Amino acid sequence: MMAMLAGGIVAGALAAGAAAWWLWGRRLAASLERVAKLEQNRQVSDQFASQARRQIGQLQAEMAELRQQAARSRSSRSKTAPVHAEQDDLLLREVQRPSPAEPFPATQILPRSRP
Repeated sequence: MMAMLAGGIVAGALAAGAAAWWLWGRRLAASLERVAKLEQNRQVSDQFASQARRQIGQLQAEMAELRQQAARSRSSRSKTAPVHAEQDDLLLREVQRPSPAEPFPATQILPRSRP
């Protein structure tokens, strides 16, 4: 009788251990899969960030080059042709157009008449 009781306890413990191993193994595998996906996403985002940094660097270099070209062209223009401030002002001034006529006449809000 004692041997059967001890055998039942051992068998129950083994069954509970196997069930726990299976349950926690599934959860652990799912967690490892999520971690792997997150790591892959992190690597992709790091690649995108480094690519964006390279592009920003290239754009900044291009902007510096364009600024230098603009400064050179301004200095060469100022050396070759006299500045006509009044003429430039006329070219940049906005054309003032007459305002269109009001489509509706001005109205007034009348107080309500109380019966």
